[in-house]
Amino acid sequence: MEPVRERPAPATFGLPVNVPEPVPPERADVTAAPGAPRRLLGLALVAAAYLPAHRLLDPAATGVAGAATRDIGDALWGLTLWGTVLAVAAALALTVLAPPVPLRALLRGPGDRLLGSGALAVVAAAGVAFGLSLAAGVWVFDRLPTLVDAMVQLAHARAWAHGALAAPLADPAAARMLQNGVGTADGWVSVYPPGHTALLALGMRLGVPWLVGPLLTAVTAGATTLAARSALPDRPRTALLGGLLVALSPFVALLGGGYLSHTSAAAAGALACWAALRARDGRARWALAAGAAMGVMVTSRPWTGLVLGSTLTIGVWAAATVGRAQERASAGPRWLAARAALWALGGLPFAVALGLYNARWFGHPLRLGYDVAFGAAHGLGLHPGPWGDAYGAREALSYSGFDLMALGAHLFETPVSAIAVVGVWLATARALPRGAGLLLAWALLPVLGNALYWHHGYHLGPRMLYEAAPAWCVLTVLAVVELTRGGDRRARAALWLAVIAVPAGLLLQVPARIQASRWSGEARARATPPPLPPGPAIVFVHGSWPSRVAARLAGAGMRRDSIESALRRNDLCLVQGLAEAREAGVDVDDGPELDFEPRPGSPPELRAVAVAPGTFARVDPRLAPIPACVREASADREGTLELEPLAWQTPIPGLEEGGPLFFRDLGPEANARVLARHPGLPAWLALPTAGGALLPYEEAERRLWGGAGG
Repeated sequence: MEPVRERPAPATFGLPVNVPEPVPPERADVTAAPGAPRRLLGLALVAAAYLPAHRLLDPAATGVAGAATRDIGDALWGLTLWGTVLAVAAALALTVLAPPVPLRALLRGPGDRLLGSGALAVVAAAGVAFGLSLAAGVWVFDRLPTLVDAMVQLAHARAWAHGALAAPLADPAAARMLQNGVGTADGWVSVYPPGHTALLALGMRLGVPWLVGPLLTAVTAGATTLAARSALPDRPRTALLGGLLVALSPFVALLGGGYLSHTSAAAAGALACWAALRARDGRARWALAAGAAMGVMVTSRPWTGLVLGSTLTIGVWAAATVGRAQERASAGPRWLAARAALWALGGLPFAVALGLYNARWFGHPLRLGYDVAFGAAHGLGLHPGPWGDAYGAREALSYSGFDLMALGAHLFETPVSAIAVVGVWLATARALPRGAGLLLAWALLPVLGNALYWHHGYHLGPRMLYEAAPAWCVLTVLAVVELTRGGDRRARAALWLAVIAVPAGLLLQVPARIQASRWSGEARARATPPPLPPGPAIVFVHGSWPSRVAARLAGAGMRRDSIESALRRNDLCLVQGLAEAREAGVDVDDGPELDFEPRPGSPPELRAVAVAPGTFARVDPRLAPIPACVREASADREGTLELEPLAWQTPIPGLEEGGPLFFRDLGPEANARVLARHPGLPAWLALPTAGGALLPYEEAERRLWGGAGG
């Protein structure tokens, strides 16, 4: 058996009860990282925080995503740039004009009580994170998902909660075909990996799916506190304060109040890092837990789990075997092999489960649902995405720069970018504390990994960097502490800057951010099932003409990337004709009159015509209108209401009995097939008016579909 030199047994959570004071940086608790690379990294972070890299995006080549990123980036850039200028000017003025104020001494009393106990800091971080994310989920979001990804994954989780891995498809399939999913011989499944779906299904089973996100956020904050304390052994108070700042981050709390899989990946990543550090500093058996945590991460978000999870586990032990990263004679090949073996054993069940799941629904253990639904262009690499939007080195740099700028703005909602603060510290520090390298890897690897992926989602912030947010929180605290250490003028200016920036964010930017994230009354009504009489019923939901055509094509087996290209590049009436032919089983030639080439934007001859408030159809004015298409467009004249926000909240047809069954309104002919499978049930049609008005189906059918209209 390998020799192991253990530390004294931990008192609580692996933390000593009495945390010693931090030691001065000139003592031997620092890692003399190479100066030039460190300074270049710091300058690069400052540049990312303040240079408008998003302006390099060409909307003509990058499509809707590029145009939206430029618009959001311009707003954030102006806010961050001028906020920093004003805050720095005020801090410099106070440094010169105001007498020295012992701010550190004023804060030391409460800080000593909170940070003097590691266990108290962990409990405080987890409790505050749970409370703030719960408040976000309940008060800001009304326990409703705010992104279609979450709506669809919740719909799939509902099927799991009722004992089925796939949701039964309706007849016709388009009546229950949801976005970001695929139809199989055994039913409908979402494209998402199963790890987070399983957690949502557990919440569904217990009747509290809205608690899943807050609980995972609490785990993220608590585990980050533990991991930071182990990673920064010579900066205990700074590490614990960094963990608390994870809980207080508006970005972490807002996204943590929802249902996205980033929450499970972030929690698993923090647990994996803590367990890996325990295995580094103590018994090898902790590597088993590290491997299992990484397994959860991979089954929730595979690419992030592979890139970040492996670094936070096996990377920690590999670093301990080289250089001065870990000063122990036993940290050699046998030491590393023992931990790697247990790590692999802990992750093996999750790898097998993911492989079996992929093989069952997507045809191969290594094929994800994204590839089946959107094609090979959905995969990693510097190539155009599924819709043909350009994604090369220039776009990777532009989107990644925007992500960092947005994260710096949203991490604490302060006028001074948190990314810039870390950058200034890296560029000016003489040396880094032990463990800072691990935090930098945790913070930066998701940025580098996502640079190889065409999708950079912005939702409540740069959500693709959510798993890196805990490390950025700790690094920000570490940077502020180091920059304000000492009594010289630079340290006083940095301290005044922190004192100015934090209240400004709390009083100005955080309330504005919350208000901007809340549901409007109309949006809430559209995302909530309308009130119904008790008992079974059929409810048809009248979505838009483009969404009906998309659902019909998906129900007929067309891949989602082809559907999107067809809708962007062709007259909608022609695409509807294709859907009718496919549903009828007619072998049609997709060319020459239909354009399926994935390219950004739409041909200049197409016009966007409003068919309902906020709903547009692309039509070619050179083509004569067909009565069937005029009928479809006219049916939307009173507004539209999509099925996806409602499907996860209502019973699944064919799986749940006794409640209202919701279907997509496809017109009288297709709806008759749905009614025939549920004889005797009262039928209604939901209209998108305030409060979700219901009409008896026969009346609504005459009202929407009875005439050709104008």
